[in-house]
Amino acid sequence: MKLRQRLVLEWLAVAFLASLVVLILIHWDSISRFDNLVYDQLSEIDRPVPQPDILIVQIDEDSLAAFGKWPWPRNRHAELFEQLAKGKPKAIGFDILLSEPGAPDDDAQLARAMAINSGLFLPL
Repeated sequence: MKLRQRLVLEWLAVAFLASLVVLILIHWDSISRFDNLVYDQLSEIDRPVPQPDILIVQIDEDSLAAFGKWPWPRNRHAELFEQLAKGKPKAIGFDILLSEPGAPDDDAQLARAMAINSGLFLPL
């Protein structure tokens, strides 16, 4: 076999095997997991220091244990907005979907509490 034909066959075999490996990895979904791992490691390199004047309030297991199962009534969120308004925050991001129907009185209380916070941002 000529050298040129042998090289063409070898490169075709390498291309086929590489393509097969890529297809297997895509199907197996290991690429995205590896990509996420690399991204997480690289994002820690130049991560800015958190600002001390930013507070994140989240709903966690302790909150659920203290206030009951989800969804909470709208007046619970209204109480939070009323407390936050006392601190005069520059901005509030409220990223909770209130997809369950609420009591009309609770909805009105929540609307009033939201209105007293001028820097309130909602996702929708």
